[in-house]
Amino acid sequence: MKRSLLLLVVLSACSRTVYGTAFVSLPPKEPDYVISVYEATSPACLFEEIGMLTSPFNKWVSIDGGLTFRRNRTMEKILDAFRVEARKLGGDALITPVSLRRLEGVNQSSSADSNDFLSAIVIRFTDPDCQRE
Repeated sequence: MKRSLLLLVVLSACSRTVYGTAFVSLPPKEPDYVISVYEATSPACLFEEIGMLTSPFNKWVSIDGGLTFRRNRTMEKILDAFRVEARKLGGDALITPVSLRRLEGVNQSSSADSNDFLSAIVIRFTDPDCQRE
């Protein structure tokens, strides 16, 4: 019993926690579909918002390692998890409200406006030709 409980704790610490909300029901994209990420900007093509993704993160910052997420989860791992969920929702791309790469060097422990979540909007292009701009 103790081993099972320990295994559960270890596995849950390594899992990616992404919460998704779909605004519309669409078929999922293929697992190898490329999901573009627009950081602190929007694409030039027309699109519709089809969902929202959020992921909690750890506010404690390692001086040596920069901003990390729950057990050394990097920004790229968070974006990879967001891409997986965006494919499940049938999305073409993600829009993040801020540039995640710019946050990597920010000391969140001293920032008064930091919160405990990162978010992204899942979008679908209305014109299929715009998907690869």
